[in-house]
Formats: sequence, structure tokens, C-alpha cells
Amino acid sequence: MRERLIVALVLVPIGAFFVFTSFWNNFLFFLAFLSVALLINYEVSSLLEKRGFHFYLWTNSFFVTLSNLSYYLFSLQIYDIGYFYVIQILLLSTFFLTIFFSESLQGSFDGSTTNLGMSLVMYILTGIFFPFLILVKAQDRSGWMLFLVLFLTWIGDAGGFFVGKFFGKHRLAFLSSPNKTIEGYVGVFGASLLSAIGCFFLQKWVHAPTNFSLTQCIILGLLMAISGSIGDLAESTIKRWSRSKDSGSLLPGHGGFFDRFDSVLFSAPVFYLLIKFMGY
Repeated sequence: MRERLIVALVLVPIGAFFVFTSFWNNFLFFLAFLSVALLINYEVSSLLEKRGFHFYLWTNSFFVTLSNLSYYLFSLQIYDIGYFYVIQILLLSTFFLTIFFSESLQGSFDGSTTNLGMSLVMYILTGIFFPFLILVKAQDRSGWMLFLVLFLTWIGDAGGFFVGKFFGKHRLAFLSSPNKTIEGYVGVFGASLLSAIGCFFLQKWVHAPTNFSLTQCIILGLLMAISGSIGDLAESTIKRWSRSKDSGSLLPGHGGFFDRFDSVLFSAPVFYLLIKFMGY
């Protein structure tokens, strides 16, 4: 626990720097963000290799980089949404054809479904879902909206962790993460909703560029908790399948970058679509 808190105290100011600054048209944020996406893929590659499967790490990293770059260029309005869609479809199609062709040359096909499936899933998560954060950052250069999606997602994680750890009694053994408890999920939703209500009042105090109603804040908090929980379970499924406790060891006390950003991979596109429906 002590190690976990120390690492968090170190990472929070570093993360805040990238969230609330917009140097060089958010280019520093883009580089930091892309590094996290590539590290997540590296960790998943290591998990698969432990089970004797093959993850197309270099191919995946190349196309994830191109996809994230296309999000960044679109956020700068280098091209319109029509070209953006065409680029995304082209990248996804080319990526799939590339790994499928590569797999057909392996000679052994017992693990082909897993090899292709996991590479494709991680491309979608880190090359399509995750970079919605780039669009959120471009939507509001002050970083307030980016703070909201990260804060509401991670505060739910923290609430679930602490409530589950100290009060959890009723385990949900049928889940991919059998240590999850009913009390833990009460902590997830309770922390997210209370924090969302707090952000409703905070936006006025800090003169944020949003004017979310209380109902909108509650909806954001609720859906960040739901999507974040699904992301957490998705990562737990991969870790349980690979018989690993953590996705990596780069963040002592937290595991790896996949452990830390699993919830955000799913909550990022949900948040972006929600604020668009809300008129932002």
C-alpha cells in the first residue's frame, strides 16, 4: 500500500503537467499519450508470450502509432471528418490484412485465432478507443474535460479498491476477477457519483469552460463507472487467461500501464460521445 501511494504521488504531478498544458498544440501530450499506448501493447505482448502465443508487437505498434497520429492531425483540423474516417478504415483494413497474411506464413496454426484476435483487440483498444482522449484534449485546451474523464474513471477505481479491501465480504466469483465484491462495486459507483456531484460545483469555482447541469454530471459519473468497470474486467480476463497477477512491473504497487489505464481505454470514447450529445 505504501509503495502504491508513493508512486501515485510521483505520477500525479507528472500527469497533471500533460493534462493541463497545451505546449506546441498539445504535441507533448500526444507524445506522452502515444508512449503509454505503445507500453500497453508491449505488456500485452509479454503476457501472450508467456502462454506461447504470438502477438504482432511491431506491426501493432506501427499501425497504432499511425492511428494515433491521425487522431492528433484531425484534432488540429488538418483534414475534416470525412478524410479522418477514410484514414481510419484504411488503417484498420491494412492492419488486419497484414497480420492475417503474416499468420498464414507461420506454418503452425494452432494458436492463429488467439494471435490474430488479441492483436486486433489491442489495436482497437489502443489505436481507436484510447486516442479519443486526444480529441477530448483538443476539445478543451485548458485540460478540464480531460481531467474529468480521467478523474471520474480513476476515482471510481480507487473507491472500489479501498471499499473492497476494507469492507468487501461478498465475492463475485463468477467474474474474471474473483476478488471483486459487491461492496467494492458499491464503492466504485459511490465514489464516481459523489465525485461527479463535486465536479458540478467545482466547475463554477474554477471557472471551467463547461456548464454541465447536475443531471449531466451524474450521467457522466455513472457511465464512467460502468465503462471503467467493464475495462477493468476486460483486462482481468486477459491477465487471468495468461495466469499473471499484473500486466507488468513498470509502476511499483500498481503493476503495469495496462493495469493503470485499462478502465480509461473503455471510458474515453464513452466520455467523448457523451459530451458531444450534450452539445460540446
